[in-house]
Amino acid sequence: MEAGEFAMIILAVLIFLLMFIGNLYAARYIVRYTVGKETLRIELFGLFPVRRIKLEDIVEVKIISAWIDTLPFSKEFRLPFLIAERWPSYVFQKKGVFVRKKTGVSRFLILSPENPEEFTNKIF
Repeated sequence: MEAGEFAMIILAVLIFLLMFIGNLYAARYIVRYTVGKETLRIELFGLFPVRRIKLEDIVEVKIISAWIDTLPFSKEFRLPFLIAERWPSYVFQKKGVFVRKKTGVSRFLILSPENPEEFTNKIF
């Protein structure tokens, strides 16, 4: 392998890492949650609603360990964690919010708001 080929590989790896880290950091600006009087909205860039969930349709809101509880062999694991819709905003957040709805095809969501305790208080 020549020095030029080696330099190109190193450059490609560095660009990939920068893009990966940038994507994780930018997620907080891409996915946003808004709790209104009647609905929980999941929005892209705070402008485009992707999901609207009526607050009266929400049965359970639970703060979970975002990484540990969703692993199949942890003691807090439940099957809905595996099949839940995931809308990460703060990717490296230690805590997340599990939302269970009464109706719909997708009845389970895992969100990662900046402050999970405050977020759950807004819903209930």
